Amino acid sequence: MNCFYFSSDVTNIARIEPLYKGEKLVGAIDYDLFTNGRDLKEFLNKLEEFSSKGLLNYQSTFHSMYDASKKSNTIKYSINDFIGNSHAAKEIRMQIADLSESNSTVLITGKTGCGKEVVAHSIHNTSRRCQCPIISVNCAAIPEALVESELFGYEEGSFTGAQHGGKRGFFEMAHKGTIFLDEVDQLPYHIQSKLLRVLQEKEVTRIGGKTIPIDIRVIAATNKALWHMVEDETFREDLYYRLNVIEINIPPLSERKEDIPLLANYRLDKLNKQMVKNVDSISNEVMELFLCFDWPGNVRELNNLLEQVRMRAEADTIKKVLELNNQNRSKTANMLKISRTALYDKLKKYKLL
Repeated sequence: MNCFYFSSDVTNIARIEPLYKGEKLVGAIDYDLFTNGRDLKEFLNKLEEFSSKGLLNYQSTFHSMYDASKKSNTIKYSINDFIGNSHAAKEIRMQIADLSESNSTVLITGKTGCGKEVVAHSIHNTSRRCQCPIISVNCAAIPEALVESELFGYEEGSFTGAQHGGKRGFFEMAHKGTIFLDEVDQLPYHIQSKLLRVLQEKEVTRIGGKTIPIDIRVIAATNKALWHMVEDETFREDLYYRLNVIEINIPPLSERKEDIPLLANYRLDKLNKQMVKNVDSISNEVMELFLCFDWPGNVRELNNLLEQVRMRAEADTIKKVLELNNQNRSKTANMLKISRTALYDKLKKYKLL
């Protein structure tokens, strides 16, 4: 158990561990985390410094520790998942941290695969809305005929095939939380005016007439130059200004190559948790090639390449262990410390059956 205590005008934090004799509780051991009040103050100042640099949002962290049961399970990424020591990466983490107390609409811009979804989820995760859902919508993936009903919902009987009881749209689902409109540039022009009204009036009108008040934060993302679309009259100017309240631009990986080693090793660590055999490191020769490449697909392309390396290494390992055990799958699964079912799935995946 951790606790704060006050003694002689000094505040400190202690960890208290129970002391047992057999099964009987006979006392407790008190470990002071700091020797004096000055050490505690320096620790809190360090937290403040990390927060101001965008490296940590300790206020959000404390909220999540004390109320973890209410933390939304839709959150995929946090501020620490935007990896890099470049000036651009640090600036983006600082922008995310600065938005923790804000409810402003955010427009995230950048090339495909540069990490816009990571930033969107990080903004939500550091905000006071983090205990409510973030609804991610890929605007390019919704057929044009379904965009209105998917975004705004519909009432029962409003059109042929409408389900009994009607249906909530994505905006209603995001109530009290955040809606992330990825590839917002792909919204049909006639839907843009309806989205503008939602942002202005803070209410959504279902197909069929019912109007519902909503409390949401909107984060939009695009890999296009939206202002050029405004000039070409394919994107509404008034909606552009409504969305572009605060802009976060993510530079392509080719402009922050100093982040490549960190990104590669971070991804490799994650992949190692899924592997039957760890890949200890990336050789200097391979890293040099990584640094020379321009990565048109950005971070996503780097991750995909590492995934292919991982799959090749895993397939080779399984093949060698099978040969060592004379194709005995039970022994192979035991040696690899996975279940027979997991081994069978991998054999199918790598066409080793």
